[in-house]
Amino acid sequence: MTTRTHEDTSGHDRIPRERRDLLERMVRVAGERGGRLAIVGEPGVGKTTMLEALARRIRDDRIVLLIRFDEGTTGPYAAVRSLLGLVPDRVLRAVPIGYRAVLEQLLDTTPPEFGDHRMLEAALRYLCNLLAAAHAVVVLDDAHLADRESVDLMAPMFRPPHEAAGIVLVVARELDAGGPVTSWKVVFTASQLAFLAPLSPAAVAAVLSDADLDGLTATDVAEIAAQSGGNPSWAIDLAVARRGGDDRPATTSRAVTSTIARITRLPAPVREVLLTTALMRTGTVEALAHVVGPTDQALAEGVRLGVVGVQGREVSVTTPLLRAAVLETATASDRRALHARLAEAPLPAEQRLEHRDDAALPGPRPDLATELRAASGRARRIGTTADALRLAMRAVARSDGRSAAHVDRVLHAAEIAGTQGDVALVLRLSATLDPVALEPSEFDRIAVVTAEAVAADLGVQALERRLANAQRSFDPGDVRSQVIRVLRLLWSDDDAADVARDLEAAIAALPSEQTPHTVLAALEDLAFRRLDSGHGLSSEIIARSRAVESASGVLELSTSSGAIEATGAYQTDDLSRSRPALTAFIRTAELLGAHATTARALSHAAIVEVLSGRVVHAAALLADAERHALRLVDAPPPLSRARGLLALTRNDRDGLEELLTGWLSPVATFRGRLLLHGLAGIDAAWSEDWAVARAELESALHLAEAKGIVEPGRRLWIDLELARARAHLGDLDGAESIARHLATLDEPHRRPHAHGQALRIRAVVAMQRGDRDESLRLAEEAVQSLRRGGFAPELARAQLDRAQLLVDAGREGRARQVLVDVAASRIHADDPRIAARTLRLTEAVDAADGRALLTAAESRVARAAASGRTNREIAAQLFVSVRTVETHLGNAYRKMGVRTRTQLALALNDLGHDGATTR
Repeated sequence: MTTRTHEDTSGHDRIPRERRDLLERMVRVAGERGGRLAIVGEPGVGKTTMLEALARRIRDDRIVLLIRFDEGTTGPYAAVRSLLGLVPDRVLRAVPIGYRAVLEQLLDTTPPEFGDHRMLEAALRYLCNLLAAAHAVVVLDDAHLADRESVDLMAPMFRPPHEAAGIVLVVARELDAGGPVTSWKVVFTASQLAFLAPLSPAAVAAVLSDADLDGLTATDVAEIAAQSGGNPSWAIDLAVARRGGDDRPATTSRAVTSTIARITRLPAPVREVLLTTALMRTGTVEALAHVVGPTDQALAEGVRLGVVGVQGREVSVTTPLLRAAVLETATASDRRALHARLAEAPLPAEQRLEHRDDAALPGPRPDLATELRAASGRARRIGTTADALRLAMRAVARSDGRSAAHVDRVLHAAEIAGTQGDVALVLRLSATLDPVALEPSEFDRIAVVTAEAVAADLGVQALERRLANAQRSFDPGDVRSQVIRVLRLLWSDDDAADVARDLEAAIAALPSEQTPHTVLAALEDLAFRRLDSGHGLSSEIIARSRAVESASGVLELSTSSGAIEATGAYQTDDLSRSRPALTAFIRTAELLGAHATTARALSHAAIVEVLSGRVVHAAALLADAERHALRLVDAPPPLSRARGLLALTRNDRDGLEELLTGWLSPVATFRGRLLLHGLAGIDAAWSEDWAVARAELESALHLAEAKGIVEPGRRLWIDLELARARAHLGDLDGAESIARHLATLDEPHRRPHAHGQALRIRAVVAMQRGDRDESLRLAEEAVQSLRRGGFAPELARAQLDRAQLLVDAGREGRARQVLVDVAASRIHADDPRIAARTLRLTEAVDAADGRALLTAAESRVARAAASGRTNREIAAQLFVSVRTVETHLGNAYRKMGVRTRTQLALALNDLGHDGATTR
């Protein structure tokens, strides 16, 4: 048994994003008098980490007693002794001397000795009352390992109406741990239980990185993250075993041995059901009954104990760790015998085929390999990609490596793995092939997906070295050499214009009928290089890509013509084109089970909705993208972009801080730096911190221009805010240069958004130079142009710019009309900074515009007078006396700052103060 005091505050909380809500709940419970919470989860899932994070979050003036129980804890009252050992001396001294003597005797003697059990109970109760009065927090880790005597003694004290119920109690225990844990259950209600779910693959990868395990490649990390089922402790055990050259699960790990111990405590019928279900992975109640006989009672007990789950007629083991542990309890021959029986059970044909495969002895089986490859192809065509990959890997395992069919099976499996973003598996499969022995069409099938995997796993420089070495194996005229040349260009860091020119020539030299995968990847890359250089989205490249897809029958989602159009259009300001294209593209990606591609597409769709001002819809799309990204080790770069833009819009300080200080994939190093500088700069500009905005945005601009990226949509639309920062800091020529660049983009492509932003900049510059009339004209034209662009938040900001210019020009009435339009758009409801700026300008207009100071009666009289009516006519019209009219009119003159009816008429119609300023 180990104990910790509150003073153990070394380190920082490294709680994954998906567990922070639970941590906040734990902190809230710890702040309540008599707060209760039981954290329940499988062994190794991270309960200890959560409890230690809680202890660090509690104020230093609170008493925190953190106790962790070990498997080897023995002896009666061991838990009570640990609790006493942590109680501060000042609290113990407040215990009456007789009670204190009993407690000290229990603490100082081994085995514990005391004469009167009731005296011990009374002494402990008095101590607990003192702790309750001090608002103490008791934290018990692995509470199910506490000794029976301690639990039976203490648990009743924590229930009302006892004073000790005022102590905060937070415990962690394993699922269905057995033992004295049942006594703890009486302390907690159902609402005070919290299940600690497994981590996502990305979070497991972060845990392995923090563990600093040398010798693990990114491929190893990806495989372990998937294999662990989200259990961080088991993931570390697997990593240690992998580093030692053992790919099998670490059966000696604490997580596995604890789970096996749990399994041995289960009733025999439940164990039989659990083992058979584990072998089925996902099966049916009917199939289970076919193998083990009547199962209703055992199955119901298994569900109650949390080891199996039933949904409809389907039955499955609750966690990967539990499945791995129960399989370790059966011999290989026993498992094969059960598989043979399952092969005859009422299951789908593909599952029966898998059980036939598992029932056979290891080794090549051409008949099984052929059946498995065909089944994988069928599964892939209907979109069940996970099933397709599993069947494909079985086909590879049953193939004779010397057969001609083996290469096709490996290529088929690698293609599916690439679709799912399984970098580790792609690399493992491609390593089994000899590139020189592959036909050009076979080489094309594996080359692109392997290059992407190497870049993700080892980085772009390592990929370049590998490609250069591979190219030496072929003659320059060999199609495979030409494929490698294209791949080197795709990942090249050379001048963007030069690469685009060379890539165009390389595509022309490739025989597309033999190399459709490479040609499609090259066309996709070329489309975005042209986009970067400001030439817009190329319809010609999209048409060429569609022609290759049609002729070859190949559909590589990530590089398809649909991907180019869906993700490229909005980056050239064409939101209306991207939205339907993305909707169709997402539907296809989800149908094919392509999680990486789906996460990217959903992220792009979220960005489109943020730019359109549909923030609630954007948040829903982003949540879907996050859900798909949980299956990946590295989140796709567009996801970070979507997170950042949504956080900017909502002024989400915590979200921005996490993104700006977080980790980005090395594959996206350049784009990541551009994103971080861009987000920081836009954030500062929207907060009108112009010095910081300019510094960050100039850095972002430098990064973009160094890579030849001149298209605003490809560099986070930083241009407008950088120009505003330059103008506010006096660099009017610098601001004008950005306006000229945006206007140049508009000329060939007729882009109202770019044109409107250029006019916005020129309006600000004109006002800074004192040309008020020109500034107001340009601001109005900017608003009209942006109305056609579809970027609703930018339209609102342009309207606010115009309102500010109108206020500066003394045109408060016109400014008020603009502000009413902004309020009517409802954009401010989802953007706090637009709302705040609207409010500030409204207050400024009210302060400067005398009309806002008029009472209703004064306003009626003033407008009647401005229309030319006499005082008597006004009195008759409003049914008041002439003296009342004179009083109201005098008040109106004073508030409006005028002396005559003519001046009053001009002021009421926003033509006063500066009558020369007209529209």
